[in-house]
Amino acid sequence: APALDWDDDTADPTPDSTIDFDEAAAVVGMEVVLQIDDNPAFTTPLEFTRVLDASDISTGIITMAGSALADGTWYERARVNGSGWSNTETITISTGGGFPDNATGASEYLIIFM
Repeated sequence: APALDWDDDTADPTPDSTIDFDEAAAVVGMEVVLQIDDNPAFTTPLEFTRVLDASDISTGIITMAGSALADGTWYERARVNGSGWSNTETITISTGGGFPDNATGASEYLIIFM
């Protein structure tokens, strides 16, 4: 299974993922699958794929990015060509869009007049 590392920049809603795989076992055309979900059981994951080329294989490491994520806690895992899943990485995105309103989920801003 590959090793996975997620960029720790929690203010970036599109963090990069670094996937380290066994280049000796990889061949051109193998598919890397990256899954991101807000549930650690990966019940409805966002899924991104990339086909390995010779340049990817020569380094044994690739970087992938998914789509923009909403604020909250996200989980990520990857695999190469149907191998076992990598370690699961967790990140909490917080882009600073105001204070969340627990009743509506909308952002609210605090304004102080002096």
